[in-house]
Amino acid sequence: MKKIIFAIMRFSGLAYLFHEFVQKYKTTIILLHDIDVTTAEMTFEYLKKSMP
Repeated sequence: MKKIIFAIMRFSGLAYLFHEFVQKYKTTIILLHDIDVTTAEMTFEYLKKSMP
């Protein structure tokens, strides 16, 4: 039953519409484990610029 529901959602385009209209400018997960300072600064600057 679970596989059928996911197949319907996938082929109906609901996941695509959700992504386009709800999550378009949102970052879902960022993993910053043991990151050096330069990379962290570059990442945070990019994220600041990409926010609407």
